[in-house]
Amino acid sequence: MPSSSTTNPGIIEPHLLSGRRIVNISYFMSQIQVMNNHGHFECSFSSMKIMSEVRKGLTSGIRMKCEMCQFQEMVWTEDPDNEQRPVNTAAVSGVMKIGGGFANLEQLLSTFDIPPLSSKTYQKEHNIIATAW
Repeated sequence: MPSSSTTNPGIIEPHLLSGRRIVNISYFMSQIQVMNNHGHFECSFSSMKIMSEVRKGLTSGIRMKCEMCQFQEMVWTEDPDNEQRPVNTAAVSGVMKIGGGFANLEQLLSTFDIPPLSSKTYQKEHNIIATAW
């Protein structure tokens, strides 16, 4: 993933995201609003470029960088400090409730063009849920 152009080192080469994501829309939008007017140069969100994505199961963190002031921020698709059920737990619990497993969840997410959980993440969530039941 290049971070700057070879012809002009001041230009940021954006990272291209593909597919869909599950997003807590109110949390995500509040993060976008916080990033607006972030710098000393009257920077706005429109100056931000996507640099990379970190995936933790169905939760994504999108690293943004301002082309004007070089400010960087990670924007998450859900609040990591949320007291509600995390999206990974909800997905695994939901597929378990209908008698499915990892392959079923993987097929469902694939139909929606959502990157799937790894089998390791699925199994970790499954074990936690099975112990609680």
